[in-house]
Amino acid sequence: MLPNSNRFEPELETIRQAQSGVSMTRRPTIKDVAAAAEVSASTVSAVLNGTAPTSPGVRERVAEAVAQLGYQAEAHARNLRRRRAHAVGLVIPDPANPFFIEVALGVQSKALESGMVVVLCATDEAAELEAYCAHLLQARYVDGLVFTSGGHRFPGELNLLGSKVPVVLADDLFADAPYPFVGSDNRGGAQAAARLTLDHGHRRIAILAGPAEVWTAEQRLAGYLDELGSEGLAPATVVRGDYRVPSGRQASAAILESGATAVLAANDLMAIGLIQTCLQAGVRIPGDLSVVGFDDIPTASYLAPLLSTVRQPGREIGRGAMAALLTQLAGHTPDDRLLLPTELVVRDTLGTPS
Repeated sequence: MLPNSNRFEPELETIRQAQSGVSMTRRPTIKDVAAAAEVSASTVSAVLNGTAPTSPGVRERVAEAVAQLGYQAEAHARNLRRRRAHAVGLVIPDPANPFFIEVALGVQSKALESGMVVVLCATDEAAELEAYCAHLLQARYVDGLVFTSGGHRFPGELNLLGSKVPVVLADDLFADAPYPFVGSDNRGGAQAAARLTLDHGHRRIAILAGPAEVWTAEQRLAGYLDELGSEGLAPATVVRGDYRVPSGRQASAAILESGATAVLAANDLMAIGLIQTCLQAGVRIPGDLSVVGFDDIPTASYLAPLLSTVRQPGREIGRGAMAALLTQLAGHTPDDRLLLPTELVVRDTLGTPS
């Protein structure tokens, strides 16, 4: 379990003082740890490096001294002096969402090509996310960070900590986070999905939108509305979800009551939840209700019926974000914003109105 973010307030304050011209305290040495633990420096080294057997009591005292003093091992200190740890941090917000796993695989593949290690944080708890980022960046365990949101707000303190190392945003964009961004053309993909649905003859179309104020969700909603508006149509209803399966299930009642013959869902997980509930209620998919998702997660291709959706290139987004991070580490400036194309994937859940 990651520590509460309050634990890192002293570290944040240290950076604030340094940026305001206040001198930082001396970094603790192995001799300081030895004195605090009442052992020799060689014993501390043996405990930290596992080079010689030590008693449980000694190991516990050394661990407590290291934690109290905030000691960093010499190998890490050398990395700090060189300003390179040869590792990058990656934050994915929802490990249950296969799309973010695809992004992570892309980051990892690009990192390995450059001899870098990826340190992963996968959490759906905002406090843990902020604490983890703070710890990685302040302690300089990583040379940079790839941050994916999935609906989380961008941690405000990360702007302060991120001033020390490069940060790249993947998939989701934040107006108050001035970092390079790599994602997909969410608005264009949504427009294409809406156009395809219209071309199938649907005129009463509901929208299962994503979380409010999340960039990807708002881009997809805007794309759906753009295309419906081009035909002089308004959505049958707009229901908000949180990008997870249960919210798709919960949206089913309002969507069915709207009389919609088709639904444009802001991601596949919500579309899957909606389909599951409709099928259980005897609603035929696509006979009574057509559904189009967004992401093209692996489940979409073996769901019954197979899900029509918009494919966004998760691995390519991850590789692009890692490439932007490497560009910064090499002392160059990457593109501010890179949007990768999406692709319509037509399967079984889209038909003509009955």
